[in-house]
Amino acid sequence: MRLYALELGRIDMDQRVIMPASPPGQRITIPVPGYLIQTGDATILVDTGMPRAILRDSTPIAPWMRALGGEEAHATAAIARLGLAPSDLTHIVATHFHFDHAGGLPEFPGIPIVAQRAALAAARGGNAQQREYVNAPGLLWQEIDGDHDLAPGVRLLLAAGHTPGHQAVLVALPGAASFLLAIDTIYSRQQLAADDWGAYADPDAARASARRLQDLAAAHDATLVYGHDTAQWATLRHAPAYYGDSA
Repeated sequence: MRLYALELGRIDMDQRVIMPASPPGQRITIPVPGYLIQTGDATILVDTGMPRAILRDSTPIAPWMRALGGEEAHATAAIARLGLAPSDLTHIVATHFHFDHAGGLPEFPGIPIVAQRAALAAARGGNAQQREYVNAPGLLWQEIDGDHDLAPGVRLLLAAGHTPGHQAVLVALPGAASFLLAIDTIYSRQQLAADDWGAYADPDAARASARRLQDLAAAHDATLVYGHDTAQWATLRHAPAYYGDSA
C-alpha cells in the first residue's frame, strides 16, 4: 500500500480569504494538494485540483487570488509522472466541489467518483462553476452518506462544515504510519490556533468536525494532514516519493 502526496499547483491570495479575522494586506501562497493511494487492486485519486485553464493562464481568479503552477500542475500531469493515465484509476474521491479540489473532474469521465450525497446535491444547486464540474459529460457518480470504507486501509469520513457533505480521508498504512487527510476540514495549524472558521459555510459544524478529526487522529496514532498548510506541506514527502511499502 502506498500514499503519494501530489502538489497540484499553488494559490497566491489574501489571507483573509481563508482566515477572515486576519489583518488586511497579508498575502500568502498555499499549496493545492491531491493524493494518490494504491492499495490491493485499487488506485484512488483524492481530489483533482484546479481546472486546466486557470493553471495554464495563471489568470487572477479574483483581485485577491491567483493560481500558480502551469499545466504541469494539473492532476492528469501529476499522475502521468507516476506512470498512470486516468484509465488506470479505480476511484476518484471528491472531497468537496470548490475549484481547487474539483476543477479537474471534467477530465476524468467514466471513473467512479465517490462523493457525499449532501455535497453533490449542494454543488448541483450551487454556483455556475460548481455546476460545470458536476455536470460535465461522462462523469460517473458513486454517492455515499456518512463514513464509508472505500478500500482496504482507506476510510472516508464525513466532516461537514467547510461545505455541506465535505469529507476527509483516513489512510492506514500496514506496518507504517497512518495519515488522516483533513482536506479543508482544517486549513492549517494557524487556523486551528486562531479558531477562525469565518470562511466556512457552517462554522459550528466545522469546529465540531475539526475536533472529531483531531480525536480520530489521536485514536489511530495518525498524522493529521491539514488542507493548505504551507509549513506542514514542506515537511511531507512529495511524489514520486511516497509513504508505505516498496512492493
